[in-house]
Amino acid sequence: MKRSLKLRIFIFVFLGIAIFVLASRLTIRFSASAPLVTYQSELFGRQITRISTSLGDKTGAEKLQTHLIYAIEGLKPHEFVVLPSQNPSDQIFSKELLAASDKNFDKWNFLDRQLEGVTVSYKDVEVNGIEWRLFKTKLPKNVDYLVALDKGVLKQRMFDTLDVRDRMGLQIYPILILYAVFLTFFISYAALEPFKNIQRLFSKIDIKNPVNRSNLKANDTYKELNSFINYFNELIDRSRFSYQHANRFSSDASHELKTPLTIIRGHLQRILNRSQDGSDDQIQLSLVIDEVERLISITNKLLMLSQADSGRLTKHQEMINFNELVDHLIEDYSAYRPDIEVKKNMQMGLQMLGDKELITQLMLNLFSNAYKYNFSGGQIIFDASCNPQQLTFTITNTTHLNTAGLDQRVFERFYRHLESNNLEINTQQGSGLGLSICQEIAKAHGGSLQLLPPINQKVSFKCYLDLKSGNLKNES
Repeated sequence: MKRSLKLRIFIFVFLGIAIFVLASRLTIRFSASAPLVTYQSELFGRQITRISTSLGDKTGAEKLQTHLIYAIEGLKPHEFVVLPSQNPSDQIFSKELLAASDKNFDKWNFLDRQLEGVTVSYKDVEVNGIEWRLFKTKLPKNVDYLVALDKGVLKQRMFDTLDVRDRMGLQIYPILILYAVFLTFFISYAALEPFKNIQRLFSKIDIKNPVNRSNLKANDTYKELNSFINYFNELIDRSRFSYQHANRFSSDASHELKTPLTIIRGHLQRILNRSQDGSDDQIQLSLVIDEVERLISITNKLLMLSQADSGRLTKHQEMINFNELVDHLIEDYSAYRPDIEVKKNMQMGLQMLGDKELITQLMLNLFSNAYKYNFSGGQIIFDASCNPQQLTFTITNTTHLNTAGLDQRVFERFYRHLESNNLEINTQQGSGLGLSICQEIAKAHGGSLQLLPPINQKVSFKCYLDLKSGNLKNES
């Protein structure tokens, strides 16, 4: 199963966002407490100033004691204490607060964001195991007031603010998921686009073409891929060099073998003609001649394949009467194997522009296989039709071969699928090059040859041929 790069990017992006959200929540939870408590203290300090300087007959301390309870929502009377610094109360708790304040005389901190002309400072003290925040207000009449506030109230306001943030976060999470999806597509596009460009350049490279020696250009992509591009270009050059040398060797070897094999066949034929009829020498010479004929056939096929590889499979083009060609082949093979039933379904007047010799070779190979690997009482079905652009035909035959392992490897050179379901049938002789040649001939005529999935011990080959055979070149 292939893994998806986009899914992998989405998972990492989503995990990155989730880790960022979690880290930010933990960071705010543990690092924002002091700023939030300070902010609540600033708000409380402004309320102290407003209440103490408001109009009325009561003293500042009385007004603070009466109205300060409304400064913070939910504030209870026992959670704050108001006392003048000059005339402190006789209460023991007030004296303890003042005593704790005097111990840290130099540790008053000024609050920002206060009313103009008013200075509010604060310090933290601990009395009876409870932490209090003392606020000292310097009013214009030089009257100082101390207000002690249970610091737990400020912390509770801080937690309330964080809870509001958490509730807002629940509404933001769907947006974060959409953002992760968008970011995934954006990163995927930015990361994969260079490779798509390289892939498009790959499709233009043809190691079989000795004229077009195009390679990838490192300037057309990102500098991070330069080493990869340079390595790939070196690999293409080595592959092109090896392919051309192998193709040249195959072509030269085929040419060099044709003449001596033909001479050997001629000499053997003369010796065979002078030998006594029915003698052992005549039988042995006949077997040797058959093998020489087979070598000549393989040599001719290799030469044709090397020409196809180098793009030189070019012959004379002429108008081919396809119906007549198929009728002659069926007539010849029916005389050879009358035990096989042939059904033909062809559109009338099928004609195409192409190389008659190559098309005849294509049809000979396909019909030869259809008869060769068939069994007595078997069947061959041939269908052919055309449209304005292509001629299409299908040849289907019953077979004694085991179709379970029959696949596209049949087009590989020298591959032979000979696993038979009938052990009484002898293995047929062959080189394993016929279907490779058929495929190359189909390509040379602007088409293709396909092996269809076998059904019920029947093998089908489907071929497409360009009616005008634009890929062929005329030879003078």
